[in-house]
Amino acid sequence: MRLTADGLVLAGGRSRRMGQNKADLPYGSSTSLVQHARDVLEAAVSGMVWVSRPLTWNDPTENDIPDAVAAQGPLHGIWQGLTRTHHEWLAVVAVDCPNVPPELYETLYRARRATDRVLIPYYGAVAQPLAALWSKALTDAIAKDLQAEQFKVQTLLDRVATHYIKVRQPDWLVNLNTPGDWENWRQTTGGRP
Repeated sequence: MRLTADGLVLAGGRSRRMGQNKADLPYGSSTSLVQHARDVLEAAVSGMVWVSRPLTWNDPTENDIPDAVAAQGPLHGIWQGLTRTHHEWLAVVAVDCPNVPPELYETLYRARRATDRVLIPYYGAVAQPLAALWSKALTDAIAKDLQAEQFKVQTLLDRVATHYIKVRQPDWLVNLNTPGDWENWRQTTGGRP
């Protein structure tokens, strides 16, 4: 089931810990992490899929959303996606979450409650707010945080109706931040789960 929602790939980070742009890292032999993330969202939602990216990226496409302001983190990217969507929900995935399947978003959507504003997958002690469903109703709250220079996702989540939903596969929430994470993922998956 494809959700009536838009999607957003978060690829605007500086990849400091990785030492190179994570978006360009290979996924399998024929694509990149950013294209894979886009493919996942295109399979999960019926609407538009955008990529939040740094201003410095070459060859932007019409579906790219360049960071309007540098160094405001994923919260700024999510806000930009929420300002563009006409749907109630925005499916978000960070470019460095290569194991997220399209079915994750259906799982989250089916568990939603009327008051929920963010639907976040978790398994054990690991939660992943950057592979989640975000409500358009948060647009103004995020804008206020950004204006107040409050850029931490968790600070916002602690204030709004956040619903944590257990998923059946812990590897769905894998996050690649360092060269060690990347190498371990490649060795255990062959570069493609």
